[in-house]
Amino acid sequence: MTFSPYQLELLGDFYRSNFSVSRFAQEKGIARITFWRWVRIFEDSNPEISAYMKKNKSPKSSDESSSITALRLENERLSLRILILKYPLI
Repeated sequence: MTFSPYQLELLGDFYRSNFSVSRFAQEKGIARITFWRWVRIFEDSNPEISAYMKKNKSPKSSDESSSITALRLENERLSLRILILKYPLI
């Protein structure tokens, strides 16, 4: 399965969040079963990337200012894009 840029963005957002698959899907208005399928296929197809993303999941922090949080999330998003380009889907 080839993921669209939208799906990859959602998967990146999911791994940066602290939500369960069900909660994340609900927040984004996606059918839970559909999002579970995307996560499973992504993890099966990209074990190195998914392991990295799980390991670097963002902790919740109420101390960070919104601007620092936004910069940190942008940095993680760009790091994910680099990994995706380094390990393209077949």
